[in-house]
Amino acid sequence: RLVSDWSSDVCSSDLIAVMDALTGREREVLRLIGFGASNREIAAKLIISEHTVKSHLRSILTKLNVRNRQQAAVYAVRAGLMQENNLKNIIK
Repeated sequence: RLVSDWSSDVCSSDLIAVMDALTGREREVLRLIGFGASNREIAAKLIISEHTVKSHLRSILTKLNVRNRQQAAVYAVRAGLMQENNLKNIIK
């Protein structure tokens, strides 16, 4: 319920502005977070270290002004990052 309450407060113009502030790599990480991937899975998929994933995640949370990866996942869904492919194609 808290996530749905929070997500309804985010308007589309704010969403677009914030998504534009993310780097391409941060968008990739956010998309994988939206699919429920762990830091380890994200690191393996993007061929980066888990430390780098955590660094990207901290940056994403700050730019999105959210508290945790669950709220970031909601952002990913609302931004349309989840429309292409499915988890099997994303995480191998």
